[in-house]
Amino acid sequence: MTNDQNKKAIDIGNLFAVVDDDNKLLGVEVSFNANVKSKDGAVDVISSLSACIHNPRWVMNNVMRTSNAQTETTGNKDSDNSNAPSGDKAKGTKADTGDNK
Repeated sequence: MTNDQNKKAIDIGNLFAVVDDDNKLLGVEVSFNANVKSKDGAVDVISSLSACIHNPRWVMNNVMRTSNAQTETTGNKDSDNSNAPSGDKAKGTKADTGDNK
């Protein structure tokens, strides 16, 4: 793998969410610009994207560095939250203390 100093991002096109009239996500479309020189190049990009999307850490890193990502929900404040964990960590999980008592 190359070191971070040798990496650069190149604009290769756009990613579009395909939604219905109710804004329900139906799929995703990709359009490429002139920086993608061939159909083989487009296949390589989509293949690489697919591999990245299957990596939870890559997904998390991309979401976390998105400056306008939603950080608060706008749910119903009167809803029943009895199943929600209290505090910062859910009790009884490995993330709690590591001893899982």
